[in-house]
Amino acid sequence: MLEIINHTDNAKNCLSSSFNREFLLVENVFSIKKIKQEIKLCIIKSDFTKAELRYIKKLQAANQNAEVWICSDYPTKDNIISANKVGIKTIISSPIDAMVEEFFIKERGIIINKKSDVDFDYSGISDSKVMIVDDNSMNVELLKEILSKFGLKISTFLKPKDACQAMLHETFDLFLLDVMMPEMSGFELAKKIKDTPHNQNTPIIFISALSDTHNKMKGYNLGSFAYIEKPFDVNMIKLQIYNILKNQKAQEMITSDKENFLATIAHDLKTPISAGINALNLLLNNNLGELENDQQEIISDILNSTKFMKDMVENILCKNKIDGDRINLAKNVYSIKELIEHCVELTKYIIIPRNQKIQFECNISNPLINMDFLEMKRAVHNLIANASEYSPEGGKILIKIFEDGSNIGFYVQDYGKGIDLVNQQDVFLQYMTFAKKYKKVGSGLGLYITKRIVEAHDGTIKLESKLGEGTKVTVLLPAHN
Repeated sequence: MLEIINHTDNAKNCLSSSFNREFLLVENVFSIKKIKQEIKLCIIKSDFTKAELRYIKKLQAANQNAEVWICSDYPTKDNIISANKVGIKTIISSPIDAMVEEFFIKERGIIINKKSDVDFDYSGISDSKVMIVDDNSMNVELLKEILSKFGLKISTFLKPKDACQAMLHETFDLFLLDVMMPEMSGFELAKKIKDTPHNQNTPIIFISALSDTHNKMKGYNLGSFAYIEKPFDVNMIKLQIYNILKNQKAQEMITSDKENFLATIAHDLKTPISAGINALNLLLNNNLGELENDQQEIISDILNSTKFMKDMVENILCKNKIDGDRINLAKNVYSIKELIEHCVELTKYIIIPRNQKIQFECNISNPLINMDFLEMKRAVHNLIANASEYSPEGGKILIKIFEDGSNIGFYVQDYGKGIDLVNQQDVFLQYMTFAKKYKKVGSGLGLYITKRIVEAHDGTIKLESKLGEGTKVTVLLPAHN
């Protein structure tokens, strides 16, 4: 079905009556074979399927007199790149009326009075925090002026290194980054943003006078949501930023609802699971009568599965607490050696059924760390459980404590399948898991939670893995003086 969209009141005042005949909105791309000669702008609604993109490419090639755009409610980076590959340079989200108006204004060289600006609903995004990084102070001031009506909380930086310090301690809703800066390019700064736990999923818009496809593709590959070219198109900047922030807030609300639901379910499951563990322990300890060997074996298997469920519930609750920035560490001085020995004892129910062995080495007499024992126990337990999960039956897991300058470190090494990832540090992203690939059960939260706990202790964590040889996770923590 084809539909001609009606122009806005603003367009009615400044555009000719041919507007309706020159603009086409296509609901289903397969329903059209040729675009009429007088059509100057054709917007196609698409889900970015391969079949749709192939058809759009053919349609554009056969109708070069018309500008072709794609419209989508949630244009992702991958979808934008896919569209660019078939020659579509413009991908827009709702509302589209203002962008259509902007197109025809440029076609006719018409200048609209400022009073006819798009009527944005600022209320949904007025508390959003935006960071602008540009070494040109005039550009910074111009962007601030453009966004002044939005009521945003804007932080500006002329030096990328100063911006790096701010983003480590503060969460932002959007980054506007100049590409060409002397001490650090916008692309380099974007990589650092993606490495920070607070802002790794925050949208990025690149700003540059470089309009070539190579730089645009590089920006999108780094997670950019848009690419603004200099000199600035004021209305286009407003629309892009408004739409990105509006969609970001909508996604945050959906995510928050899902996380609250998960947390509620996990909290409600915690008590019955703990009760089940206690009941199974009573049976295994013969408190309710003598059990046969095969009965003990069955109950032991049920107990191990129940403990695994308890670990998953604890991880979901911990993840919810971490994301709410509610890690309140109760630090004291403890021996990391004693903590690891305690965790090894706790993971026996995982290790023993799989006939695996843990080799623990420590040549430091008194490796003391200032830490929250319970939180760090959770982190170490996650590492050992992960190593066991991806180690073969009868496999070995090596844990070693070592000194590294003013730090005390330890690593957990398994000799299992290894990880096939270009950027291996992506394993620390939430919900990143290989469980489905290896036909296992896993939430993808263990390493994410571990990283957040280690960083809360001013430590670092890294992963090294080779496919078919195993994985090694190393943690460094400040030693107690």
